[in-house]
Amino acid sequence: MLYRNQKPEGSGWLNDATISKIAASVDGLDTSRLAADANSAATASLIQEIDNYANAQPDFTGTPTLLLAKGKGQPRYYGTGALAMDLAQLEPAIDSLLK
Repeated sequence: MLYRNQKPEGSGWLNDATISKIAASVDGLDTSRLAADANSAATASLIQEIDNYANAQPDFTGTPTLLLAKGKGQPRYYGTGALAMDLAQLEPAIDSLLK
């Protein structure tokens, strides 16, 4: 839903009001829990850890960046941007992991 409602980067569109509105449109989502979890120290720590990891990867140059893994296997870089969204290439890559 966030991507569907995304506005230009740097425009300030992603704020608490927008997130609340989008969250309310998702059936079954506990919006109170979402807000509590989003503002927790554990979430802030996890975001920092992911940000540090992503910034250390030379291939992570855009959105989305996809990593593929089977189960708890080591994730492998698949692609960034348009490549990551090309279903004609993505589906066979996922299928090969499931074998």
